[in-house]
Amino acid sequence: MNCPKCNYERQPADRAPDWQCPSCKVAYSKVLHAQNLNLETVDEEYFEEPEENSSGRRIHGLLLIIGGSIGFVITLAFSAYLARNGYTSARGGPPVIGLLIVAIIVVLIGSIELLTGGKFRQLSEKWDGLRNWQKGILAIIIAFSPLIIISIGMKIFIG
Repeated sequence: MNCPKCNYERQPADRAPDWQCPSCKVAYSKVLHAQNLNLETVDEEYFEEPEENSSGRRIHGLLLIIGGSIGFVITLAFSAYLARNGYTSARGGPPVIGLLIVAIIVVLIGSIELLTGGKFRQLSEKWDGLRNWQKGILAIIIAFSPLIIISIGMKIFIG
């Protein structure tokens, strides 16, 4: 393979990692992304992880949303059970708010994967490719989720 930046032809004796040009030391994927090339035309062996099918990733995101929502509801039910039996955070009850936060984080990750069709770890690349309305929806979800979690926690534990 020739480097997309310096056009160096990779030799069998080169000791650089497969994803990096031995001559100019750039990552092939970063240069190709910067040049807006179609990554599917390049051999998959030069990338750390092959891209997954976006519809499969969207289904995974949907499953995360469903699982996180179920976890959230179960945690709320558990919290209501504890409240009925006299346990409060002041009396040493379990920190249910932490479980609620985990459930919300799972839902947020699922939302990101559902909207973008990509892995959560590739968020920065996907974020640049989102339309403004998609960025707006995600920003609202991210901004208001902590407020919702805090108000639910206050309602449950303070009354």
